[in-house]
Amino acid sequence: MAGSDSIEIIVAMVGRPMVSMPHTAIDPTYVAAMIVSAASGDCGPGDSARPVCCGVGGHQAGHSNNIIPGEGPDCGGLSSL
Repeated sequence: MAGSDSIEIIVAMVGRPMVSMPHTAIDPTYVAAMIVSAASGDCGPGDSARPVCCGVGGHQAGHSNNIIPGEGPDCGGLSSL
């Protein structure tokens, strides 16, 4: 029986210095990209032994090109057969 579901992952950084020490901050965009890469590699299409597919359809992190965002949300879908 086939099934599908939607997923939303929010990577939030808590307690990082905002402006005074940006070199010590952890970029949530990078962390979210690693999650997407790991999920796509683990359950991507083409593996007939495990008929499941997950994909990320959206990623939005921040609104400025020179500020490390406070969170990096991803949304996507998970389908199985």
